[in-house]
Amino acid sequence: MKTAAGKDPLMKPASPDRQEKPVLTVIDPHVAQADGKFLVSSFLSWLKGENGAAFYGFFGIGPCSFVRRARMKKIHEAFCLALWRLAVESAYPGTGEKLAAEAAGSLAHGQDAAFESAYALLKEALPQSGDEDFSPVSGALCELAGSPPNSILERALALYSRKKYNNFLTMI
Repeated sequence: MKTAAGKDPLMKPASPDRQEKPVLTVIDPHVAQADGKFLVSSFLSWLKGENGAAFYGFFGIGPCSFVRRARMKKIHEAFCLALWRLAVESAYPGTGEKLAAEAAGSLAHGQDAAFESAYALLKEALPQSGDEDFSPVSGALCELAGSPPNSILERALALYSRKKYNNFLTMI
């Protein structure tokens, strides 16, 4: 509700001596590069909150497919870790592998043979830099999921991989 003057009578006028200052969070890239604990903890927090519904949807795994979902969870986490490693390597050259190993050790099934083999395959299939084509990783995902590869699924997974990679770069 506004008065004839266009002002809301419930809003208190701000005092001229008190101005709102924006809160800025600045992360020193040298600190993040030095120990990387912030990057690892932010990735692990993100991964904990990620439900992977879009990823599972590519393979026809719905929310009630508990067994298939549990099997694909390792692949999804290996996929996210491999993409995150590539993004960290792009942002801070020379630190991606070390931080990815630290993050993998913190995951619940980071020492699991199935997780490690999926991670190794996906890491090998990813391009050397984020500017290259993500199509090879989509073929590796189809192979790991046991679904027959087709061009539509592979293109969709390549675009999804590019989007995730860009999200990780933004997060870093």
